Amino acid sequence: MASKVQRVALVLIALMAVVVTVFLVRMESRLGSMRLMRNQLQSLRTSVSLFRTVEGRPPADIGELVQGSFSYRDEDVRRPFVDPFLVNEAGLILDPFGNPYSINPESGWVRSTTPGYELW
Repeated sequence: MASKVQRVALVLIALMAVVVTVFLVRMESRLGSMRLMRNQLQSLRTSVSLFRTVEGRPPADIGELVQGSFSYRDEDVRRPFVDPFLVNEAGLILDPFGNPYSINPESGWVRSTTPGYELW
């Protein structure tokens, strides 16, 4: 009888260890996504500032920011406003949670559309 109780206790401890491990892995993944989103928002907002400096207005939408380019004085090379690593094959910029970023056409403020992160 004692060995049966010991087995049940071991199984319960093993299950608890698995649950805690899964929870910690998910939490670390979410924290990583949050850090990445913060960096992407900073990069996108810097790109909007550059666009505003060059064009004299904020971009109308993310697509205009993605498709736009500029060149430095006395240089023939065109450079994109947005780093290409942020743009997927469809020309969208998705946050780490898989939702698109949006831009306010009046203010140029870039934000995420992921619920809970709209105010970042």
